[in-house]
Amino acid sequence: MTRSVSVAMGEIRVSGNPFVELVAYALGSCVGIIAYDAQQRIGGIHHVMLAHASMVPAKAECRPSMFADTGFPLLVQMMRGRGARSVSIRLVGGACSLGGEAPFAVGKNNIEAVQALVQQSGLPVVGSDLGGSVARTVRLAIDSGVVTIAYGDGKARNL
Repeated sequence: MTRSVSVAMGEIRVSGNPFVELVAYALGSCVGIIAYDAQQRIGGIHHVMLAHASMVPAKAECRPSMFADTGFPLLVQMMRGRGARSVSIRLVGGACSLGGEAPFAVGKNNIEAVQALVQQSGLPVVGSDLGGSVARTVRLAIDSGVVTIAYGDGKARNL
């Protein structure tokens, strides 16, 4: 029986348990960074809330996982700590769900920050579903590596 483990806003979860499914609910302007090692069957999700820790330094000190620039390295470190060697990345979210122009374009800022960090890391991006105006829920099945995206309108697809 598969057990769903929620990845709340600003959290990182990593698992190697084949009976676990990681779930990040309602990714609006947030971005979900989904990491998976198919050989080791280890996966993780980083539910990025904001792009840069410098935006709220006090929060970044106690909750670095809230931010792309301080959380993404933690995700990679946690994956490696579990034995992951060949990690691929999928990116989901970053909708313009709040409206607004810069500096309030949270989704756009999150997408740009995450894409730059992943590119710098050298890890391959094997799928993405970014932008738009609709919130998404993303699920990662640890046993298979299947990533499913459910949209607010009831539609779903694998990524």
